[in-house]
Order: sequence, then structure tokens, then C-alpha cells
Amino acid sequence: MVAGEVLNPTWSPDKARVAFAATLEGNLEVYSTEIGRSGSGNLSRLTNHPARDEWPSWSPDGRRIAFVSDRDGNAELYVMGADGSNPTRLTNHPARDTSPAWSPDGRTIAFVSERDGRPQIYTLEIDDSGLASRTIRVTTSKDADVTPAWSSDGRRIAFASSRDGNLEVYVANADGSDPIRVTGNLANDWSPAWLRESDLLVFQRTRNGQVVIILTTLNGQETPLITLDGSSAWPATQR
Repeated sequence: MVAGEVLNPTWSPDKARVAFAATLEGNLEVYSTEIGRSGSGNLSRLTNHPARDEWPSWSPDGRRIAFVSDRDGNAELYVMGADGSNPTRLTNHPARDTSPAWSPDGRTIAFVSERDGRPQIYTLEIDDSGLASRTIRVTTSKDADVTPAWSSDGRRIAFASSRDGNLEVYVANADGSDPIRVTGNLANDWSPAWLRESDLLVFQRTRNGQVVIILTTLNGQETPLITLDGSSAWPATQR
């Protein structure tokens, strides 16, 4: 059993482990745990730093984990081995960089940055040595665009945006072109995750202190899955 605040759970590509951020020992760190038929076990602490470490995201080959840390003054992207080894800083900007998401081919990380004034989605190309090589701005709305998630084929990115008032789920091409609005609700819809090899999304809807996890098609046909009390449920991504 895990006690304390738990954030950002995400499956490893082989579905054998879940990485997450938690305050198990007072400070927010990244952990992973094995998942089997009998439950979880073999909890591993992957980061060990006085700073805030969160937002883990597995590389498609399962060998690396991208995460967010403010250990160098503000929130930046880092990458480490799946066992927590060799943490390396990927971004270096005065603005906050958060919410990393690996592309299916492992060559690009989508993330959210406020470097142009408002939270927008960017991509960070990773070279053959595993280091960052180029950053590209993907969305250009006048409001917040957050929580990116790649489709299984790497051609599209789902995300949440407040460009039409409140947070709604959108899908765009990987370069940001042709965005379509998937949801339309007075509540906040965000944190989308693609179902593997499909055009279906799972996302969370928050309103009046409740969280509803919803399955939707890209044309907005919704199926509520579960209702929870609380402010955030963080659907775990599956590629």
C-alpha cells in the first residue's frame, strides 16, 4: 500500500511497472513499483533530491524515464535510467517546463512550457546520444494548452486547452495543425490518454469537487467510466 500524496501514475511499456510521483517520505519524489496479479510490490525510489520531482514518463523502450524537477531553480525536464541512474537535464529555460510525454518512436518528447507567456505545447527532439537537440513550439493559442498525449502511431497529439473558455480536450496533428475540439462541457476536461491502437480517448472531467473518468470517441460520443470524489484522478496513459 502507498500512503501519502500520489501523482502522475504511468505504465511502463511492458505493463510490468507503474512509475509515479509521491510524498512517501515527506518530499515529492519519483518511484516505480511492480504490478502483478497479486497486486503491487518491489517499490523503488528513483529520485532522491530535496527538490520537487514529478511527472514521470517512460520512454517507449522502457529504458529511460523523463521527469520534471525544480532542482536547478525552476521546473525543467530531465531524463534518467529506468532505475533512477544518471539524471540528466534536458531543458534550460527561465520558464516552467512540465508534463513530458514521449513519442512512440522515442525520438521526441512533447511537453508544456510557459516560455512564450502562457502554457503551450512544445516538442523536444532527442538525438542519438539521448540529449535534447531542438525545441519546436506546437500550439499557438492565446490561452493555456496542457497535458499532451501522443497517439499510438505518433501522428497526433491529444491535449487540453482553455482556448474556448474552460478546459476541453482537443486533438491536433503532431505539428499542431488542424486542431479539433473533442469535448464541449461546462466542466473542465483534461489529462487525455489514448487507448492503445485506437481512436478512443480517456480523460478526466472535474466539476463541483467530483472527478469523472470518461471514455470518448473523437467525435465526442462519451461513456462515463467511474466517478470519484477529489480534485484529480490522472488517467494513466497506455500507448
